[in-house]
Amino acid sequence: MIESCVFTDEISRDFETAVKTCAELHVRYVEPRGVWDTDINAIDIDGAKKMKKVLDRYGVRVGIIGSGYGKCRIDDDDEWERHQKILERQFAFCDLFGTRIIRCFPFSFPEGFAWRTERPPLEDYLEQIVEKFKSPAEKAEREGIVLSFETEPSTFSGSCFEVKTILDALDSSALSCCWDIANSWHFGTVAYPDGYKQVRGTVTHVHVKDIKLDPDDHTKPAGMTHIDLGDIPYHDIFGELIKDSYDGLASVETHLFSEMANKFRWLKPATEAALRNLNRVLAEVQRAF
Repeated sequence: MIESCVFTDEISRDFETAVKTCAELHVRYVEPRGVWDTDINAIDIDGAKKMKKVLDRYGVRVGIIGSGYGKCRIDDDDEWERHQKILERQFAFCDLFGTRIIRCFPFSFPEGFAWRTERPPLEDYLEQIVEKFKSPAEKAEREGIVLSFETEPSTFSGSCFEVKTILDALDSSALSCCWDIANSWHFGTVAYPDGYKQVRGTVTHVHVKDIKLDPDDHTKPAGMTHIDLGDIPYHDIFGELIKDSYDGLASVETHLFSEMANKFRWLKPATEAALRNLNRVLAEVQRAF
């Protein structure tokens, strides 16, 4: 079964407002990222306990921790050490929140590269990624926690192929794919059905946003749009995931209005509409199974 979820900061930076909205929409799970005046990477255990009180008040649960773990430059060893402290805290958050999945990233690019114009070849850095992630993966295995690499184009896991390459190289039961479907529609690749074939069986979480595709080249995104107004075939994708026994969450990440002043005036209702649309699509798809 697939259930809806949402990044809380796509509704409001005020965590209680976001959780209360989810309860009103009968959305049972959230993915916390931006929380109050900070983010989940900077929250300490006392902050997490404050979050838990809010969650319990409204009967909402954390489905996955929307961590930024690993989203640091691969050539910045000091920053990587700081991220190990983040991960240790978030292992404790998993126990507190009752979730076993943490979103993560296999590093952003070294200085001198910009993802929109020049991507470093993954094969040149794969050995380094494996060396650095071996210990965190082993710790996650011992804790019974899954680190889920998001398809994110500013990192080394920009496409489904790149995620699969990294997962194969690390070969750990504690590592999986967090498939951001729209994000993986880059670099001349078609995320579905082509990209999905690469990560089939490795997906433990899904991110939902929508894009318009270049009408002359469907390998190229032409801009963000409201969920259910774009070109991503979500009915087909959710159906395929269900056939492949995916039993998890799909998190709305509206990702709109980022350049607008007072963006939450527009973002909150857009995200509420996206959740309603997502729940409708999930119900339509799952009635067939």
